[in-house]
Amino acid sequence: IIQTWRKLTYQIRYPNMMQARLTQRARQDGTNYHDIPDGIKNLVIQRLGAVFVEYENRRSLSFADPAVGSPSRITKGFMELSADATDQYVMDGSQNWIGAATVFDAPTTREITITLCDRAYSSRTKALAPTLVCTAPTLETNIDTDAKYMYFVKTPAAADQVNLVIAGYEWEADVAGVPAVDKNKKPSFACSSVAGNGGGPMSYMLSEPAAGGPAIAIECDDWDDVPDTEKAKLKTYYEACFTNARAIRQAGNALHFQLTGAADDDSILRRSNIRRELEKIHTESALTVLIHPGLDDDGAPRRGPMSDVTITHVNGRKKKFVLPTGGANKPGDFVGAASATKCPVKISFSIAGTYSINGNAGSGAQILVLKDTLPGPCASTICHELGHSMGMSAMSPSPVPPGLTAPLHVDNGGWYYRDKNAGPYDNGFRNLHAGPHCAHGMPAVKKPDSKFSNWSPGATDDVCIMWGSGGSDDNRKNYCPTCTDVLKARELTDVRTAWNNRVAG
Repeated sequence: IIQTWRKLTYQIRYPNMMQARLTQRARQDGTNYHDIPDGIKNLVIQRLGAVFVEYENRRSLSFADPAVGSPSRITKGFMELSADATDQYVMDGSQNWIGAATVFDAPTTREITITLCDRAYSSRTKALAPTLVCTAPTLETNIDTDAKYMYFVKTPAAADQVNLVIAGYEWEADVAGVPAVDKNKKPSFACSSVAGNGGGPMSYMLSEPAAGGPAIAIECDDWDDVPDTEKAKLKTYYEACFTNARAIRQAGNALHFQLTGAADDDSILRRSNIRRELEKIHTESALTVLIHPGLDDDGAPRRGPMSDVTITHVNGRKKKFVLPTGGANKPGDFVGAASATKCPVKISFSIAGTYSINGNAGSGAQILVLKDTLPGPCASTICHELGHSMGMSAMSPSPVPPGLTAPLHVDNGGWYYRDKNAGPYDNGFRNLHAGPHCAHGMPAVKKPDSKFSNWSPGATDDVCIMWGSGGSDDNRKNYCPTCTDVLKARELTDVRTAWNNRVAG
């Protein structure tokens, strides 16, 4: 029996804040280095040994911790929704949050570069543009009901770009739910009667300076009554004031008429009659003005830029919004349940959420979430990501080693599948797990569904290391028989070039 082993190497880099969790080892030249902890490394050796691959550390690089407040240094409490202030080194899936990490040595074609971190989050974000409703000056709420997603201060798709965007967004008073009786109100009435130029011995001038426009003349020669013709003129003038509702709103929903005429006793009596008739018209009128603290002078909902609102990131899911108070037309002063004096306030913005991952790999680079308390799952993540670099899973465009029959996919009797965002989901394509993977160990009845019926392995399941995702259970202990055969046959002189660019081997 001839066994052919292949040696692959890796470099790791990590911030100083992670070094205490690593195992110190010595090289043949006597120099010491820090490496993946023994509990994880021993399982990696065992699981790769089944496909005759030795994985050796060639170099370990440490670097200064990123600055407090940088995207890659986030407290444990922020992510776990607790008060734990322990700082952790966090990566996004595309290494946009790389911080001040040391640059790797130029790797060989048989070498993988690994960046260690405490947590990693996908760069495949879920964009949201929510409208939240405030009924109090302070709103503290989760951004989304989907507990899988986190919302960081910086976007997981860029190095230093603010994630919660308010530019171009507004807060707006939500007066639609205020009962009509509470926002359609009759103005108050006042009429001052003073001596002045009435235009003639029995002519009196009436005006409402704010809403009524030019004054009108009321002719009244009867000492105890107002002629019907003049009553009609009074009513017409009164009702015309409501065409300028803006002016009435600006006056605090008030009508203040002014009546002038001669100062003799008969004129004072006639002015009193005119005033009494005008007040009667007001009392009998059903006309109202649309007015509410949440409405502006034009009767439209008040609005303003979201920069007025103070926003705090409480944790990775919950944000705190504080509406401004204490100034003219500030939303915090009128926000509340719908009533004659209050209304809800809508706030809007955009934000992108992301979800946690165990790591990822591409073009010879790997991100590894170091879970020293879960050595089995962490070891399988290392073997899974290295498996991709070794050509797994073997579904197009990956070439098949010479002498082997192309492995079958899930729609023709096998277990391989690739991701696809939209149907039809056939020829091995499914809508989950980015890239090619292996579903060996999944119940066969789940195969036909586009998402495998949302199945995921439990603690007692035994699936292939190349199943698309891992968790806290050690249920991906081995490469399945088909993956094992392909990996044994692989020529591993290059684990960095994309597989669709390599020849079969």
